[in-house]
Amino acid sequence: MKNRKLMHLLSGWVDHTLDPEQEKELEELLRKDPVARKYYIRYIALHSCLHWNYASLANPSPQVQSSFQPPSKGINSRYALATAAIIMVFGILFFKPSQESLGTIEFADNAYLHNESGTTKLNRGDLLSSGTIRIGSASGSAQLRLNDETLITLEGTTSCSISEPNSGKKLELSHGKLSANVKPQANGEYVRVLTQIAELEIMGTVFSVEADEATASVTVDEGLVKLRRLTDGQTIDIPARHQSMASIRSNADLFLTKTATSGLNWRLPLNDLRGITKGMLKTDERFAYLTGEPYIAGTDFNGMKQIRTGIAVNGHLVKLSGNSNIHVRYRSENSPTLFLAVQNETGGFGGTFESRIEPDWQTDVVDGWRSATVGIKDFEPPPHLRHRGFTLENSTVTKLLVSVHGTNPLDVAEVHFLTH
Repeated sequence: MKNRKLMHLLSGWVDHTLDPEQEKELEELLRKDPVARKYYIRYIALHSCLHWNYASLANPSPQVQSSFQPPSKGINSRYALATAAIIMVFGILFFKPSQESLGTIEFADNAYLHNESGTTKLNRGDLLSSGTIRIGSASGSAQLRLNDETLITLEGTTSCSISEPNSGKKLELSHGKLSANVKPQANGEYVRVLTQIAELEIMGTVFSVEADEATASVTVDEGLVKLRRLTDGQTIDIPARHQSMASIRSNADLFLTKTATSGLNWRLPLNDLRGITKGMLKTDERFAYLTGEPYIAGTDFNGMKQIRTGIAVNGHLVKLSGNSNIHVRYRSENSPTLFLAVQNETGGFGGTFESRIEPDWQTDVVDGWRSATVGIKDFEPPPHLRHRGFTLENSTVTKLLVSVHGTNPLDVAEVHFLTH
């Protein structure tokens, strides 16, 4: 329907028959829809080509005029028929790729699509084709809007293949984190998510899954997800506000746990390393702390990898309010950057935010250890997310990253979220 509407508006535009409301409708459609913009460009090019050919017939050069007798009538009808035929064929050819397209890119940072056509860096507004999407940094992300309005978000160093065979949508999460708001599927079909250890079936729900070569952890915020462990075929239904995990290290019965409600205060748990994905625990005669580990933060304009050193913690850590502050005690010659990934109030992706600790924020320095307090109002989304209207207030932190540039040493003894 939208394709026919666009062709009708474009036809009226080149014939100068659109009223002001229709012109506004066409302008709005071209502004919002990248597929429509591409069709517009090709349509206008085609129209100009046909018009030029028609002008050549109507006003032949002297050389041609001496040997060619143009028909005295019927040229307009032939031109119209030719235009209609070519536009009809062109429309079929053009819209075929859009049918094969799985959707569009809502936003992308350090995200690349790999398929038989090669490797493409993803940008906002790009059409989404089948292939493997890789996020090249711990702070990178990409969001995909499928043709049925399903939203899929990939965060951190993630690799995920996406396709849409006849049996329904299929996602293969090799490693990393995927969260999705899946719309109900047509004809009772499932969206299937395959990890190295588990398979998920989803009809319409809000959920997230984190996976690696040995585990798959699934959290459901709305709806129902069926999880099947690939090692033995055991299944479990995960309802809203519950989670479950499949592991290659255990054949024990799958079980459910309720999703913990995040509090308003949280402290880095140095006595419990679950969820800490970067950082090595160390102790001295006074206290324990985490030493940062190198990781790839992205690539520069020349394709060179950018290395940072940091500590990272995943999980539903804390719920933020407008009065939340983060107290950090660290040891480094460089000012660290704090990175937060959050979930919004409905369980969907709520954006990423970062803030660099400024020297004048430091409150004391003792034996090389520095302390600083950062308010959530000091955080900003990265440039590729600033148009989205994301906010930290009333969001739940699902990832914390404290890092410095390069391989410079970084030790972190305390991270404390406080709400006054």
